[in-house]
Order: sequence, then structure tokens, then C-alpha cells
Amino acid sequence: MISKTTMEAFEEGQRSAVLPLVLSDIVKVLDGDKKGALAWVISPEEAGESLAYRVEYGDGSEGVHPVKNLQKVDEVVES
Repeated sequence: MISKTTMEAFEEGQRSAVLPLVLSDIVKVLDGDKKGALAWVISPEEAGESLAYRVEYGDGSEGVHPVKNLQKVDEVVES
């Protein structure tokens, strides 16, 4: 279970080495069936001994990815 302190930091946008992504960060999925997709971070999740994030894709569907499979996107450029 994610601690209350970690959840509060996530919701308040307080990044750290343990919590590199926060609420509404835009990320690119680096691996899996949604590889290359852009998504928005909606919550931290436990994945065994490591951290994962639940994300929402542009089509409204959701998925959970380990943090190592997500890359923060600083700016989205539409072509």
C-alpha cells in the first residue's frame, strides 16, 4: 500500500528520487503493448518491491507501468 505521506507528495507535485513522477505528468510509454503512447500519470501503484504508476491514455483507457518503462515528457509538440 502506498503511504499517506507518499500520496500527499504525489498530489502536491513533490518529486523525489523515490517519486520521480507526480499527478498529471505527461509520459511516454517505453515498453509493452502501448509502447510509444503518450499518457497522463493518475496515481502511484505498488508493484512488488518497486514503484509503478497508473496512467490514462488519450483514448481514456488506463494501464499500470513500472517507473522504468515511463519517460517524462516536458513538452508535447503537435505536428
